[in-house]
Amino acid sequence: MNSRNVFRLWIIGTALFVISVAFLGYRDVQKEFDELAILRELKGETVVPVLCGEARGIAGEDYTNNQEVCWYAISRFRVLYPEHNEQSDEALARKLYAARGVDLHFPPPPNAPSRPFSPKSDPRRTRTTGC
Repeated sequence: MNSRNVFRLWIIGTALFVISVAFLGYRDVQKEFDELAILRELKGETVVPVLCGEARGIAGEDYTNNQEVCWYAISRFRVLYPEHNEQSDEALARKLYAARGVDLHFPPPPNAPSRPFSPKSDPRRTRTTGC
């Protein structure tokens, strides 16, 4: 087998590998794009997932259907599921995402310090000894 045939086999193998990865990974990539489209549609409002079998309301009006998970804007969710009104938006989102196996990490408020302040950690209070 000469180098030209080996190169051709390498090209064919690479093409088959790329096609198989694209075929196997298509559903996962498509799911991520669908979820991003839902978030853009709601223009920054918090969305929460509910299994479509447990969904209340009208599809397309009250929630967006994405395969087995239906996505509600938090404002519509609270109207249709009044039993959850005692929880804050953040606690409710954490609970519903955790039920779907997703751990949420909310960012800190914009003006929050990166670490708690204590007088012991204040650099202005440290003593320096000079020679």
